[in-house]
This record gives sequence, structure tokens and C-alpha cells, in this order.
Amino acid sequence: MSWTDYNKGKEIRVWDTEDLKLVSIKTSNIEMKENIQYGYDLTRTEEYKYLGKKQVNNRSMIMVQLKTGEHRTKILIDEETGIIFGSVEFYKYGIFTFKDNNDRKVKLNIVTEEDIKVPNFESSEWKDYQIKEF
Repeated sequence: MSWTDYNKGKEIRVWDTEDLKLVSIKTSNIEMKENIQYGYDLTRTEEYKYLGKKQVNNRSMIMVQLKTGEHRTKILIDEETGIIFGSVEFYKYGIFTFKDNNDRKVKLNIVTEEDIKVPNFESSEWKDYQIKEF
């Protein structure tokens, strides 16, 4: 299990097995890659095109098209959250064009306060040690 606070650069990880109980608390600069959302690398896009807005399941969505070479991707982005809800990709190989639908099953407002509650480690015994990075 782990908790990451990107605002404070703090990461807590807990390993709890039969043989070992270990807690690691690390404070550092945690980099977020602004152009990447899980499964979509937008850094290599050559051309962006705004396609408009539409309503999907009572949510306002922004539609954009990204183009890199012969590869086109139409992306559906939730206007309120900025989360990508799905895409349609078009690949061209020779004289053939392939279409691939990638709908995400996004659920919003399902995380509870209990889900994100960080355990209290104040009464724990702490041992200081260094793990060498590879």
C-alpha cells in the first residue's frame, strides 16, 4: 500500500507480510509528467485540432484530434476534471486504415475518506537505515 502527496513531495509505503513489516517514508521532489495521462503519451504529437464539445452521460466532453504522421487519435476529455474518458485511433498501413476504440470505464466520486486515510505511525518503533539505489 502507498500514499503519495504530490503537493508536499511525501510518499509513504507499507509492506506487511508474514515475515516482514516495513514502512518507508520518503520526502523528495516528485515529478509529474504533465503531458502524460496513463496510457497516453502526448509529447510526440505533431498536430492538435479542437473538434468541439458534446454531452456524454450528462457530462460535458471536449473532443480533440491528435496527429503524428499517418496516425490519428480522437480523444474525449471530461471538461470538469480533465480526465481522458476514451479515444478512437486510426492507423494507416499501406492501403489499409484500421480503427481502434478505447473506451475507459471511468468512475468518479467513488473514493471515500477511509480509502485515503494514512495510518498513524507515531507509536511505532523506528529504525534508521539506508537502502542503496541500483
